[in-house]
Amino acid sequence: MNIRTTIISDEVPLDEDGFHWRAKGKKGVIYYVENGRLIPIYAKVPSDTTQFDILVFGKPDHLQHWEFPEKEKIAQEKSLEIHQKLAKWLKARRWRHDFCD
Repeated sequence: MNIRTTIISDEVPLDEDGFHWRAKGKKGVIYYVENGRLIPIYAKVPSDTTQFDILVFGKPDHLQHWEFPEKEKIAQEKSLEIHQKLAKWLKARRWRHDFCD
């Protein structure tokens, strides 16, 4: 399934900037939307630990490309900004996570 099909099936609001969680069983995607561009950040709800509520795949160095509408490199400063926003978003939901603040 390509990213465009996934966005449509997950009903990601491309006109609403910010993070959007879409669960698929124990796995899910945190979509970050900004000005119609999107980065999927993959995650899962762990069943083998009580230490975390969510495990986020991809550390800050993985936030390097917008995936939609075109694959486009993200500047390092922007990547760090997104990383910080994600850490705040996870904290606001009181999700214990493995994503470094």
